[in-house]
Amino acid sequence: KKAGLDTQKLNTCIASDKYSDKISKDINEGRQIGVGGTPSFVIARTSTDGTVKGKLIAGAVPYNVFKAEIDALAGGK
Repeated sequence: KKAGLDTQKLNTCIASDKYSDKISKDINEGRQIGVGGTPSFVIARTSTDGTVKGKLIAGAVPYNVFKAEIDALAGGK
């Protein structure tokens, strides 16, 4: 409310369950890859054959952790 959010509009949207299927799908996909909470990030690369290679990073981690994973996937660049 302090940020200027229309709380009535938000509450109406939540009550409508308009996005419940999408949210459930996202939650289930996250659980399948090991996401257990937030924040969680997947740093990944897709090969030409569609295979996804990557790593799940869970929790609030420093920049250098992300950089190391990105560099490793990029071949040390």
